[in-house]
Amino acid sequence: MNNEMDALPQHDLDILRRLAERKSAIAQDPVNQERRKAWYALDSGTNDRVMVLTEHGGIMDKKKPLSTDNLECTNEWARGLEHSLRNDIYLFEELKDDHVVEPFINTNWKVNSTDYGVEVITHRGGDENQMGSYRWDPPITDLDRDFHKLKMRTFSVDRKSTMEYKAQLENVFGRILPVRIKGSYYWTLGMTGQAIQFIGLEQLMIAMYDNPEG
Repeated sequence: MNNEMDALPQHDLDILRRLAERKSAIAQDPVNQERRKAWYALDSGTNDRVMVLTEHGGIMDKKKPLSTDNLECTNEWARGLEHSLRNDIYLFEELKDDHVVEPFINTNWKVNSTDYGVEVITHRGGDENQMGSYRWDPPITDLDRDFHKLKMRTFSVDRKSTMEYKAQLENVFGRILPVRIKGSYYWTLGMTGQAIQFIGLEQLMIAMYDNPEG
């Protein structure tokens, strides 16, 4: 694994640490602490106030609420970290909903996975960056005949690479914010969307009637 620190200019390092110091201060801010307590109270059933989270990362407007055009770092790795830090600051200073800024620099486990054994060919007809129209060629056209093409996915964790990357982050932020390895999340892990990609939306609906056992 390449050491991203080797090519990190002092200019970028200074920016990242300054932003990390701001994030650390926000994490300890009484307003942020009240939001944290309110979420725990909501989970325990003792919070009567409405908690509000605003979806901002999925906004598809060409003018983003937090543009990458204004990033100051020059190194691409540093720019990714800078954007993440500025996002945390934006949540607290501008959005002001009930997001909680945590006193950590988070990184994920390095996980490798195989695919399902089939390829979905996609044809786009518009601006794919703005969720334009598209169609695809489903690899499964007959459940009974083609189901064997699907393979069970396998997963493996690269612990060595994960720990090396954690050490790189600690070299940048360790004196300001602790680095924490944690899992990531997505808003849904449902298989329906994947099934639609494999067989097609209309075909899936018809198959539920024509071939319910399949």
